[in-house]
Amino acid sequence: MPKIQVILDIECFPNYFLCSLKRLDTGAILEFEMRDDSKLDCENLKRILTSDKYEFVTFNGNGYDLPMLSYALNDVSPKSLKRASDAIIVDNLRAWDFPKRFNCVELKIDHIDLMEVAKGDCSLKLYAGRLHAKKMQDLPYDPDVSLTNEQMDEVKRYCRNDLENTELLLKAHVKQIDERRLMSKQYGADLRSKSDAQIAEAVIKSEVEKLTGQRIKKGRLDYKEFYYQKPDYVVFASEQLNNALQILKDNPFTINDKGVTVMPTALAELQIVIGETTYQMGMGGLHSTEKERALFSNEINGLLVDADVGSMYPSLMLNNGLTPPFVGDEFMTVFRGIRDKRVAAKRAGDKTVADLLKIVLNGTYGKLGSQYSIFYAPKMMVQVTLTGQLSILMLVHRLESLGISVVSANTDGIVSLVKPHQTEAYYDTMKRWEKRTGLEMEFTEYAALYNRDVNSYIALKPDGKFKTKGFFNYAGIDKNPQNEICLDALLAYLKDGVPFEQTVHNCTDIRKFVSVIRVTGGAQKDGEYLGKVVRFYYAMGVSGTIRRVQNGNTVPRSTGAKPLMELPDAFPTDINYSWYLRECEELLYDVGVKPRPVPVKLPRKNSKEWKQMFADGLVVEHEGAFVHVSDVR
Repeated sequence: MPKIQVILDIECFPNYFLCSLKRLDTGAILEFEMRDDSKLDCENLKRILTSDKYEFVTFNGNGYDLPMLSYALNDVSPKSLKRASDAIIVDNLRAWDFPKRFNCVELKIDHIDLMEVAKGDCSLKLYAGRLHAKKMQDLPYDPDVSLTNEQMDEVKRYCRNDLENTELLLKAHVKQIDERRLMSKQYGADLRSKSDAQIAEAVIKSEVEKLTGQRIKKGRLDYKEFYYQKPDYVVFASEQLNNALQILKDNPFTINDKGVTVMPTALAELQIVIGETTYQMGMGGLHSTEKERALFSNEINGLLVDADVGSMYPSLMLNNGLTPPFVGDEFMTVFRGIRDKRVAAKRAGDKTVADLLKIVLNGTYGKLGSQYSIFYAPKMMVQVTLTGQLSILMLVHRLESLGISVVSANTDGIVSLVKPHQTEAYYDTMKRWEKRTGLEMEFTEYAALYNRDVNSYIALKPDGKFKTKGFFNYAGIDKNPQNEICLDALLAYLKDGVPFEQTVHNCTDIRKFVSVIRVTGGAQKDGEYLGKVVRFYYAMGVSGTIRRVQNGNTVPRSTGAKPLMELPDAFPTDINYSWYLRECEELLYDVGVKPRPVPVKLPRKNSKEWKQMFADGLVVEHEGAFVHVSDVR
């Protein structure tokens, strides 16, 4: 029988401690409180927490809630709990060190922590904004303040809202949690609270230890700098690219005090021009440098073809026999076995198994740069990423030498314009390159490609469907909402020529008009504190800007913004449609459909001419600066 899921959250003040529980089957909320004049019901709370009926769900429970509960169940005072809370939040005390400092009750709780499962390094408040939570709210009082009874009631309401937002985050990760349940059963370890990279580490560690019968222990690196060593198959017929190789040979990668690998300055600053495209190498991968550009497939230009390497990093690791030094040679046996199982699952149409094993394969690379992981291998990480980049550059140079124009490259793929008479040469070159490198390409044809830059683009496919990336992706667990009505309007215009006004004015979903932004130190508008994560839309009749609490500086792009920390039941009547239509026009400049206007050069500020233009309304203040009215978005 499935367990009942219960959302758990706690709050802690010098004179108040709260543990709130919400059953997802009934929506019932149970609150355990402790004040200076009342004790925590430890007996009943522990009975519920250790019951085999429930599966508890938290956000950062492993790092905060569970250690705090293990201490609270010792029937300590609110003041003692506040010291423990500060040790975690202020002093950064890790969960595994917590019992060494505080006398804890041993708890065996069936628990899922969503913090690592969710993508990105974000707060619950920011995730709530990304998921369009009904209400976004910061802690209403400074955690060092002793609360009145009325304030304690307000904290309870705040905590209930956090329970709602944690539930929203859980519902957004049903698929990921289900995958982790299956993998937990398969590998005999609780993987429900782990990130993809953590799952990869746990699975491979378990499988290697089964083979060797020995525990894997992380050791210390015996180097602080190293040089890249290219494989034999990376060979260039280009003086420029051979010069780049020489720079690699002459300049070492270094490891700083935090264990982070630093790229040689000479390589980071290197620009490689092949054909009409400029490329840069980096720790994150190869990328071209195009921006504000629109390209179209036609008889004159040729066909836009996107070629992406399938499972690039895992393939490079396998093909080059790269093994994390602390794991040993058995790593390759296990890693290859997982790859083979995934290939077999894909061929058999078993998408579930294939997707699960993909998590392990792709997650492994993410741990190579972590000094806390048994996979920690800076040299191997550089070997993987640099070999990938050089392999792509080999392909780019070969295609350009055949007269095939490569118009974009990004980490694991390229986009080319292939004329009809070049088609055979293009695919023949691809096959030769695949055979040489051991990598495999996956091809997609585009009708048009609209670039803001290499990492942000819209690709229109021949069937009318779109592929978006970066800035043009819709909001989700890893991206903030940002005026998505403008993206809707842009896509409708590019695809079907729908006027912007039609899309914008016909929409009555306020979520399409909002932006969510994280403000370090918190934000305020007209003296009202909003929080560290702010949601707003652009409204008529709104003056001023949203400002940072710390220094009073304007939050970027907040002129005319109206805070919307709680979504209304009815669509607002004060939407500033003109702002959104101007933003749609700006997006056409961003993707090269329209040439960007040249900004008007203003006379010296406060000069006679400047003052007259200001009086005439030709000079206006916008985003904290004075600009010509024609330049206002």
